[in-house]
Amino acid sequence: MTGRPVGDVLRMATEIPGRFARGRGQLQASCRADIIRFRWTDELAIEDVWLAGKRVHRS
Repeated sequence: MTGRPVGDVLRMATEIPGRFARGRGQLQASCRADIIRFRWTDELAIEDVWLAGKRVHRS
C-alpha cells in the first residue's frame, strides 16, 4: 500500500517508534519481547500477541 519494501515498513512501524517507548521495537537478547504475529491476505489479521515474553492473545 505504501510502495515501500515490507522490511522498511516493518522497521518504520517497530524499531523507530520503539526508540520513544523505552527501548522497545527490537528483537534481541535482553530486550523486552513484545511481539505481534500477523497474517496479511486481503486485510490484516492478528494471530498472536506476546507481552514481555508471555502470550496474551491467540486467535
